Amino acid sequence: MLMRSKVTFVGLLMAYALTATRADGGVITLFTTNPTTSAGGTGSFDILLRNDMGADVSISSFNTIMEVAVNSGITFTSVDDQISSPNTYIFSAVQNAPLGDVSSPPEVALSDFVNSSAVTVNDGSVFGLGTVYYTVDPTTAAGPVAVSFKMTGTTTYASNVYDGATVDLPLSFTGGTITVTSGAAVPEPMTAVIASLFFGGAAARQWRKRRQPSVRLV
Repeated sequence: MLMRSKVTFVGLLMAYALTATRADGGVITLFTTNPTTSAGGTGSFDILLRNDMGADVSISSFNTIMEVAVNSGITFTSVDDQISSPNTYIFSAVQNAPLGDVSSPPEVALSDFVNSSAVTVNDGSVFGLGTVYYTVDPTTAAGPVAVSFKMTGTTTYASNVYDGATVDLPLSFTGGTITVTSGAAVPEPMTAVIASLFFGGAAARQWRKRRQPSVRLV
């Protein structure tokens, strides 16, 4: 978990963030993009925020944790703010580094906050909270790997909302999927040796054949 002097997300406020609702049913929706990566390869996905509150909100900070299953074959390696177009990072640039923490696999934690004021997010607008990079183990079977929001570690704070107080907003979560495809087949060592001998022998025979003198009767 990333620790911030100003942002203390874990505790009773966390429970409120996950259960609170507005009278009009508005929420802040967190979701991800869904990449496809071959076994043995690398990839990335964006964590995105959409304002579904029904009105503009001012957001000053966020904290989120995502996870995959143990032994899924996915290893999170780093986090940055290079959100894929057309979306952009919610605070334009990271305000309080580091943005992400990958030191507690199979989790990745992200958090940031502005030092003053807040960012206005218009109703219906989408912004990025971070881009997460990962590797896929070469032995990972082809198929979907679920990437889920951890329910004990996601809070979004807003300022200048509810009489200017800093409060946590009601959230909705949609996890993502990393689709793993089969990597390039790597032959067994003995198979590679046999293939090398076969093709090498065929090439040698063809070379000797070309070197034999030809006789043409006139």
